Amino acid sequence: MTYDFPTIPSWQRGRMVLVGDAAHAASPSSGQGASMAIEDAVTLGGGLLGVGAEGITPALAHYESERRGRAEAVVEWGRRNAAPKIRGQFQRVFQDLALRAVFRSLSRGTAGDFDWVYGHHIPWGPARGEAVNSEVAA
Repeated sequence: MTYDFPTIPSWQRGRMVLVGDAAHAASPSSGQGASMAIEDAVTLGGGLLGVGAEGITPALAHYESERRGRAEAVVEWGRRNAAPKIRGQFQRVFQDLALRAVFRSLSRGTAGDFDWVYGHHIPWGPARGEAVNSEVAA
């Protein structure tokens, strides 16, 4: 049995920030836990690139504002997808018999429907309007 992790009001306080499952634990059935943590790390790293000590707190707040919407959408998606997996005896028999036909049908036409989950892109570097520190780029 899995339990939903409640939404945290703030991921950031001062110079401390939460990333990955500490900020937004997705259902194990979503298969997105590690991916979301990596997205957090890349976004956070990009936001801190070239930031001086005085800019850390605003950069952490900006990281949260960039990530929160997507992270909460993926957590909700995982919650909705996990609910049907808790099934009774009749459902098990029926679903197991129908799975092969359903998966064949789904795999033919809906692969693009999940691009928002699996095709997420995080812009990085100067194309994002950031100054690149020459020491970091070298």
